[in-house]
Amino acid sequence: MNSTDSNPHNRELLTLGLLLFLSGCIAKIPFIIDYPEDSFYAHFTGVILVPTWSYYIALKRKNTFIYPLISSLFAVIIAFLLKYFFGFSEGDSFDIALIHSVVIFLFCIGFAFLGANWNETKERMRYLKFLIDTAVVSGLLLISSIVFSGITLELFTLTALDIESFYIENVVVWGIPAIPIIGSYLVLNNPDLVEKVTPLLSKIFSPLAFIALVLFSIALVFAPNNIFEDRELLLLFNLILIAVCALILFSVSDKNLKQRQWKIIRLLSYITTLDNLIALLAIGYRIFENGLTPNRFTLIGINLMLFIQLLSLNKQLYHAFSQKAIKNVVKIVSGPYLNIYLWWSIAIVFVVIPFWF
Repeated sequence: MNSTDSNPHNRELLTLGLLLFLSGCIAKIPFIIDYPEDSFYAHFTGVILVPTWSYYIALKRKNTFIYPLISSLFAVIIAFLLKYFFGFSEGDSFDIALIHSVVIFLFCIGFAFLGANWNETKERMRYLKFLIDTAVVSGLLLISSIVFSGITLELFTLTALDIESFYIENVVVWGIPAIPIIGSYLVLNNPDLVEKVTPLLSKIFSPLAFIALVLFSIALVFAPNNIFEDRELLLLFNLILIAVCALILFSVSDKNLKQRQWKIIRLLSYITTLDNLIALLAIGYRIFENGLTPNRFTLIGINLMLFIQLLSLNKQLYHAFSQKAIKNVVKIVSGPYLNIYLWWSIAIVFVVIPFWF
């Protein structure tokens, strides 16, 4: 019997290699048919990543392949929907559509990960933990790849050989789609690899984020740019709030959460809720002054959902540190609110974009 057939790990590596090759082939399409690269990647990122990534995860989790098939179908539909409504043009509306598409893609990956257990709180939290761990590992892989690419290009520059175009087309284009899949492979096959890294990052960044958010909130009062008038500042503020909410999720996923960390998360959640209220007031003011637009509708919707979830989260975080309190927080983070975010994103992509934008 062939050693590859007899060794599950070798079979997995072979499957992984084929999936990475397939993602790379799709990513290579604009160079083959002379299609604008920026437009292709903006519209078809889901087609490049979701089918292969969801297939590998379903395979690893021993879920039936109907789940990655449905996920892939969603990715294809969204890609052609974006292409049909936006063509080669870009702008604020396209950015909003793209952001909500990414949210749907993450749910598609979760669908392949959870399978028939998609509605169980414990399994949802396991997927969120997997997603966070994969993001951390993928981030490290991306940083390493950037450093390696920089060194490689500089070395060839010393030889007076210009390989930048060749390197981008034949290394970068194949390598970037591989990062999340390789990150998933490392997380799923080496759970101890991130078991200590992610809690450590949480302990480091939670207090730093709290200090930064407090200073940023104070600076808003004295800054020459007014959040009620400056649209770019308002968008930046919203991105910061979403990032901090992700950090709170990242922190409560720690199985060995200590009382001191609990207090920091609680303070971080309080200041985030206050800032979220300021963002809501700023968006409301812009709607009152300038009218309702699709972009403002989307922003106020996202902020309202975050605000309601943060209020529920604060209610549980206010309770004394205990396993029951942690369990309740986990339920809030991974419970029905995930469904709300999914349906909101679907509504934006499939209803608001076709009939309003």
